[in-house]
Amino acid sequence: MINVRRGVWRITDKGRERIKHTGGTKLSEISQPKITVIGFGPDACFTIANIALEDKLDMKLVAVDTQIEIDRITGESRTWHSKGSSIGVETPEGLIFAPTLRREKIEEISRGSDLVFLLGDMRDSEVLDSVPKVNAIMGSFEALTIGIFRLPDASVDTDHLRVMDECMQDLRETLDAWITVPYNPLLNELGVSRLRKNVFRYGIKDIVELVTVPGAINIDISDLRNVLKNAGPTYMSIGTGYGEAGWAKAYLDVLHNHFLDISSPKGAKRILLKIISGYHLTLKVVNDIVDYIKRYAANDAEVMFGVTLDPSYNQMTKIIMLASDLPPLGK
Repeated sequence: MINVRRGVWRITDKGRERIKHTGGTKLSEISQPKITVIGFGPDACFTIANIALEDKLDMKLVAVDTQIEIDRITGESRTWHSKGSSIGVETPEGLIFAPTLRREKIEEISRGSDLVFLLGDMRDSEVLDSVPKVNAIMGSFEALTIGIFRLPDASVDTDHLRVMDECMQDLRETLDAWITVPYNPLLNELGVSRLRKNVFRYGIKDIVELVTVPGAINIDISDLRNVLKNAGPTYMSIGTGYGEAGWAKAYLDVLHNHFLDISSPKGAKRILLKIISGYHLTLKVVNDIVDYIKRYAANDAEVMFGVTLDPSYNQMTKIIMLASDLPPLGK
């Protein structure tokens, strides 16, 4: 069983050097961050509906210029464009989405959040029309803000691409970090459907899991902020492996993500890892994982990591990685 304290490590050619001791965190001391998810456009709000129906995560949910309708009996949801927004509201019957036209109302429910996600499918021209409103809302938050965006095929109308580039530039000025998912011509219809359903959802779930799932070595919202505050373009990946040596497959998987514009963490100066396994990993194995990943980082990189040993994972090991302060694309 692992029993060590959490810290921040600088990875160098000579090995790992602890540069900040953050102390042990008892499970009872872990504070759950306050989270808001804001989506604009039907695909992003489809994710919000899934979060409300299936994941039951403790989040405030907002759909901008989109209405969401959920049938609690059948579990089906419907989303459509509409001027004005919907806000998830808890009632005795469960979560409903109440329409509102007031930007101040959205700011009110999001105030006090530690972490705000912004989801947008930039392939939709009506979604682009919502960006000025979204940007004004995001600019009022003091929370850590993370954008996850799906990008269109480069062959779409050039006017759409020009407007999208302008919108993305505006959003980048108010976001701390963003993850972009380009169009992938190699995906078949089933792959496109899975990507549509999961790209936003798992992006949120796994980032939240980094800082909310307790373990033998804990990381929290301050560590996430250290890696993503003013980070700009960000790499994210999940690696999985099975069996006693599944950790080796997991770390190899986590070093590549061909669904993103940034497909590798190579040269990153800030890295955050979460290792979750059904096996009682030794400290040596954890150190080996970090040492293997350091080969892709900058020489002076800061690497933070957490470890959770969860019997419900059975024979699976999962590694979640965020990396920032990356070199420019192509270098």
